[in-house]
Amino acid sequence: MQLAQDMRADDVGMSLAYEAGELFQVREDTAAGLSARRDSFFHSLDRSRDARLSLDDAGRIGELNWLAHISHLPDASPELRRAARDGFSNRLDALALREDSPGWNRASFPGWERIANGHALSARAHAMYRELGGPLRTLPERDAAALRAFREGREQTPGRLPGSPTSSAVLLDPTGSRPGKRDLAELARRSGEVRSGRSDQTVEALRRNAASLPEGSYPRVSLMIGGGAALAGRSPDQLVVDGRGRWHVDPIMGIVQSAEQVRHLPKSGLGDPAAFVGPNDRVPLDAIRLWENEAAVKGPVIDGHAALSVDDRGRLLATIAPTGDRDGPVTVEVKGAPVVATGVPPEIIPGASRDLPTFPESARIVADEISRGGDRESLAAAERLRRLPDTPGSVREVLDAAERFGVDPDPDGDPGQAVQTLKALDTWNRAAQAAPGRLLIGDDVGDGDYDPSVTDEWLIGGAGGAAIANAEIILEANPNARVTMVGGRAPWVLSNDAQYLELRQKHDREHGGDGRLSVHDARLGAVEMSHAPDGSPRFHAAGHTGGAYVACLGRVSRAPKVLDPVQDWCRENGGEVAGRLVTNDTGQYLGYELEYRTEEREMKALVTGASSRMLPTDVFSPAQQREVNLMGEVEAPAESGNVAAGFMATAIQGANLKQSRHQADGPPQPDPSPSARRVPGNGKRPSIERE
Repeated sequence: MQLAQDMRADDVGMSLAYEAGELFQVREDTAAGLSARRDSFFHSLDRSRDARLSLDDAGRIGELNWLAHISHLPDASPELRRAARDGFSNRLDALALREDSPGWNRASFPGWERIANGHALSARAHAMYRELGGPLRTLPERDAAALRAFREGREQTPGRLPGSPTSSAVLLDPTGSRPGKRDLAELARRSGEVRSGRSDQTVEALRRNAASLPEGSYPRVSLMIGGGAALAGRSPDQLVVDGRGRWHVDPIMGIVQSAEQVRHLPKSGLGDPAAFVGPNDRVPLDAIRLWENEAAVKGPVIDGHAALSVDDRGRLLATIAPTGDRDGPVTVEVKGAPVVATGVPPEIIPGASRDLPTFPESARIVADEISRGGDRESLAAAERLRRLPDTPGSVREVLDAAERFGVDPDPDGDPGQAVQTLKALDTWNRAAQAAPGRLLIGDDVGDGDYDPSVTDEWLIGGAGGAAIANAEIILEANPNARVTMVGGRAPWVLSNDAQYLELRQKHDREHGGDGRLSVHDARLGAVEMSHAPDGSPRFHAAGHTGGAYVACLGRVSRAPKVLDPVQDWCRENGGEVAGRLVTNDTGQYLGYELEYRTEEREMKALVTGASSRMLPTDVFSPAQQREVNLMGEVEAPAESGNVAAGFMATAIQGANLKQSRHQADGPPQPDPSPSARRVPGNGKRPSIERE
């Protein structure tokens, strides 16, 4: 149960009573294998047909029980008891439980009687209902006067029941019987075809527009790069460029949450999981694909990839390569701040420094350290290192330079951590070259870019959500496979989702499974490889071996790669990058804003979705990352089986972003007082500065 920080203390009891009623109904429905009722029992035309409560109905019953309790509380003031009695009577009227209430239907009344006489109403609330549930003319004068005042006020300001919380699920209208797996797959396939057609139309329209413009001019568009669940936040006029990765290619059977665990998804406007599966079933990927495709075609969309750049006139350009298109890329000028929702950042390589986990930043640190020599040779070497592309050969070249110029390998310093990462990358690259197709990161498995039959002995480094998902994929794809998972203790959230324990009970002998999966708690370092007597590669981790290795050790804290050219432009022109956390007026996290400033130009980008949950360490402070983590724990508590970077939390974040943009008639305003790390134009490691 979650309460707003600015809630009045007097409202806490009512809100908790509402939430408790909703949770009790969730438990009852799920135990019976029933999806939550979508329409309200109290406002249905025929209550006699189905006396089951919706989640909101159950919350209303909770309110009645609470008000009945307060109205008889000996320690409460007479004014508070009187207000509770009036509130109870008013709610009976709003729920059409009186003979003369708006919406009263005598034929349907037996359904309410069954609920009232059952477990839903407390004994005290039931007694108060008998006392106050009659028509207006039968009530005592004091109660009648209060009810008349309520009805008059309701006529003047119709709408939600006064004092009710707004946190209950917004359920969609019934969609009929659930489609079977084949029908759902067909719906997803057709929606994909519609999306592909819309993509072709958008590309053609942009090319016609470009042909009508003077040379050197490009169509100006509002741009969103990436999609997924963040499509819940797209504006209808925004061009979406998305490669249709992740859930569109992932071979897993469904997301790791059950339909009940993402029952609030309809709030985002994407879709209702109850339309396809029961409450205890995992939400199938075809449903995810269907929802994402439908959201994508609500405006211009291109299936493909975008590359950002800044031209010599200071314009932010996007070169878009449509998937499967043979006529070449399309270039547009980006209007305003692009929205970037490209999903979680890349996974970390085993043995890399957590503070400096990537090649570009490690190479820059080494280059800066070498340039301190000040002589011509040092300066020339440093300048070359700063310009190297991210390739295996470049890793080796930077390492050789670090050794040649005597860069301090002390792991407590930035140069030493940079060297640590470069050594881990070099070890990884050498092993990958020696054993093609056998050394993978988790995303390779999730994207289906691997061969499950390359070996029957799989070693997975890591014990988080990505590791268990990849274990399931491999075990399903190769019936002879055995998976050994080695890493730290699994996060508690896994024990609450619909995948983890079920998979272990099926395959982990310690949980009664068939023994194809084993899980071990151990600390991991850089990848280790040897060769068996027959010459086949063998990978090692904390005393365990396998014929292939999948690294799932967590994600690199960095800005989306698509923004790298903009940051490089900013740095090369002596500029700086500032970062701000963006929240709405109720404190919900919408993402982070990056501002690129040079003397001549300023431009911004908004990062949202799963990308926004891991802040780039070269821009934001550790305190700001902790703040984002805390907001994520509130938005997706571990008890719910969800994570902040997961599908439902991302969809609701997108919906909040859309609403915030609509309310402000423009982009959401960033937090006015966060600290931010700067990225100086000379490429030095930034220090923390206050805005």
